[in-house]
Amino acid sequence: MAVNFYCGSEANYMAMATKDDNTLYFLEDTHRLFKGYNEYTKSMHLVDELPPVDEAAEGVLYIVQPSYATYICSGGVFQNIYKGYATTVPDTVYNHDSVPTTKAVADFVNEKFEEVTRIKQQYVSDVTYKNGILTVVENDEPLSTELSGVAFGATYDKIGQVLRIPMFGRDTLEVNFTQLSTIKSGQYNSETGDIDLVLANDEVV
Repeated sequence: MAVNFYCGSEANYMAMATKDDNTLYFLEDTHRLFKGYNEYTKSMHLVDELPPVDEAAEGVLYIVQPSYATYICSGGVFQNIYKGYATTVPDTVYNHDSVPTTKAVADFVNEKFEEVTRIKQQYVSDVTYKNGILTVVENDEPLSTELSGVAFGATYDKIGQVLRIPMFGRDTLEVNFTQLSTIKSGQYNSETGDIDLVLANDEVV
């Protein structure tokens, strides 16, 4: 196969409407070498995806768009020498293949914060108690419930022997121990050898 040679400027080469695949073009002003349309002095290729490794040129940088991750083919293997940038942070898949931009990180954090805020609003945010009223705040809406029948502040009168137990929503419960403990009668139990006492409420002790 015959090979032709061309020597000239880069401007003249670029101005050619067609390039011959069997011609070597030496550009004297920029020291570049082309065979037809293919450059043989180029040390970097901007590509949309990496070529098959068996078709890649050794020692040539491959910059993959749009992340601009950079690889070099060495020993038949692509080595990553610069991790590309990412404009978003994935929700579930995490790896070390790219570096997120500051805006990507900010957007991701803000989104997660909003999710936490939405989840928080689905739960009880506050509980208060005052004067027998229990108030539960859920989704910023207070719900109040009277604790009817719940006792509070019990007192005992030692002199009168009366226990008073106030209850929310009900009358105060009073227990008079003098009435309960008054002995109405008593008798000797010959079978047990004890004295049976009958209280005012007919309870035998």
